[in-house]
Amino acid sequence: MNEGKNPVRNTVIYGLGAGMFALAASLAAAPHLRWSTTIALIFATVILGYGILLCRWTTQEPGRLFFPGLLLLSAALAGTSSQIFTLMALAVLAWTRSSLCYSRPALSAVIVEAVMCGISAGFFYFFSPFSSYDTLSLAVGIWLFFLIQSLYFLLFEKTDREDNRKNSFTRAQRVAEKIIAADGI
Repeated sequence: MNEGKNPVRNTVIYGLGAGMFALAASLAAAPHLRWSTTIALIFATVILGYGILLCRWTTQEPGRLFFPGLLLLSAALAGTSSQIFTLMALAVLAWTRSSLCYSRPALSAVIVEAVMCGISAGFFYFFSPFSSYDTLSLAVGIWLFFLIQSLYFLLFEKTDREDNRKNSFTRAQRVAEKIIAADGI
């Protein structure tokens, strides 16, 4: 992750903006589409937008999101059940984040993503936007989803920061050793 970014703050702000987007988009699209399709398209758009934000933070190409995005949008338009779509959306989010944000062993990545996505899905379904036709609960559910996602950076990003600090110390130590060796001290 890029050290100059504040991913916790930016994720919370993105979640608030995504909730507002969900509120406006659901009011605009609900008269024209089935409610479950509307929610699925909104959630797919929000997840893909977050993927683009992650690409910017990690200075990676947004083209890496093409296949996961295509898979997610096709699931949203296919009219699958809301539970299957939500699981697919969480899998795409976990896939995107684990391939962009950090390099860890596969087992720890799966465990971390399962815990974060499970908690987030719990908050999202607590407000049950697929059945309530309530646009405000959808907006709050999406915002809470991203509040939980921001915890990822607080809980699991520290080891990457500690590694960067250790690498910085090691580089500084090598530079100091070169200076000492060059002066003949």
